[in-house]
Amino acid sequence: MSRQGRKRLDCNTWSRRRFCGAIGAAALFQGASAAAQTPEDRLAAQQMVLPPPPRTIASYLPYRRTGSLLFIAGQIPMRDGQVLHPGSVPDRVGIDDARFAARQCALQLLSVARLAAGSLDRISQVVRLEGFVNSASGFGDQPLIIDAASDLLEEILGKAGKHARIAVGVCALPRNASVEIAAILEVRL
Repeated sequence: MSRQGRKRLDCNTWSRRRFCGAIGAAALFQGASAAAQTPEDRLAAQQMVLPPPPRTIASYLPYRRTGSLLFIAGQIPMRDGQVLHPGSVPDRVGIDDARFAARQCALQLLSVARLAAGSLDRISQVVRLEGFVNSASGFGDQPLIIDAASDLLEEILGKAGKHARIAVGVCALPRNASVEIAAILEVRL
């Protein structure tokens, strides 16, 4: 196997999952028992722990449910009350760090979804993901950044994680975050 081939099969770090996400996800699901097919079980199998649902930073609700739809407010990448990787992409924040920030947003989004629905197992599908990237002038790879969040949702939710999506570049985000992600989910009543 070529050096490049070995590198592509090494899916141990989040930054490489973009290149081999399908291979890693396939290996995960092939090796998992039938009992480990729920989103909660996939989290445990990947040794992922959702962060606590973040507090809102202004005057809004973290989520709103109407019927079977769950609207989750925008998530910026936070850890211990601090914004992860603040600044514009790619001037102040590199592509890999921005992708890490997008994954953190997706984890927070799942944390809020679990709070709202009671369990990730009640999510029947991600209807739409909205991704915003704090972008330097001329930067046009917003889809590459938001792919990290999309891939994580599919890793955890399986087919229910596939969604329609927007990936938009903006000149600023709250608290100078590099990424913000919001979503509309359908949940089982």
